[in-house]
Amino acid sequence: MADKKDNPLQSIKDMLSKSNELPSLKDGIQVAVNKTNGILETLEAKKHRVDHSVDLFASSRVRPIMSRIYVYIERGVKFYQLRQYYGPQIIGASVATVGALVTARRGKIPGLFTSAFTGAGSYTFVYGIPKFNLP
Repeated sequence: MADKKDNPLQSIKDMLSKSNELPSLKDGIQVAVNKTNGILETLEAKKHRVDHSVDLFASSRVRPIMSRIYVYIERGVKFYQLRQYYGPQIIGASVATVGALVTARRGKIPGLFTSAFTGAGSYTFVYGIPKFNLP
């Protein structure tokens, strides 16, 4: 159980037991404010300790990992920007790979339709959706 010093209800009970009268409103507010400040001080100290521990962990382990991930993201963005230079190769490889796999598993007709949809999706990925001007 908590100490008398840390328990706000115990402080109020102590004030009541000292005299037969009710404590003044000012005394009650003062006790409540002091106890609230003590609780907030404890919470802030614990939060500071946790933040410090997380910072130590992040600086030693996460930062090197994030720097490596950043390098790979940069490479991915570079290759994504070059995708239009290799459009026919990307589309052809996608159609051939997916078509061969589906044909082997499901047959010629599902392979044909799946290849067509894969080609359309690859074309959209590489070149974007064309804009049509309707009259």
